[in-house]
Amino acid sequence: MSDCLQKRNLFAMAGLLIITLGFYFIYWAVVTKRALRCRGADMPTAWLLIIPLVHFYFWFRFAKAFTAIIKHGNDYIGYFLLMALLPHVGMFVIQHELNQIAD
Repeated sequence: MSDCLQKRNLFAMAGLLIITLGFYFIYWAVVTKRALRCRGADMPTAWLLIIPLVHFYFWFRFAKAFTAIIKHGNDYIGYFLLMALLPHVGMFVIQHELNQIAD
C-alpha cells in the first residue's frame, strides 16, 4: 500500500518552496491529499485551500486522515494546529513522517 506514497527530499522541497514563491506548498498539499485518498481517506476537494478561512476545514480533515491512516491514531489536533498556524513547518514534519513509511 506504500505505492501511493512518494518519498521526497526535504532539501529539494525547501528549494522548490523558495523558487516557486510558496506555490509548491499547494502542489504538495494536493499530491499528499491524493496519496491519503489512495490509502482510503475521505478527503474534501483541494480547491478549499484557496478559500480564506474555509482552508482550515481542509487542514482539519487532512490532519484527521493523516493520523488515522498514517499514524494509526486519533491525536489529530496537534497536526491540525501545526498546519493551520505554521503550514510550511507542518509540511516538512508530515513529509518526514511520510518518508519513513514510504521506505
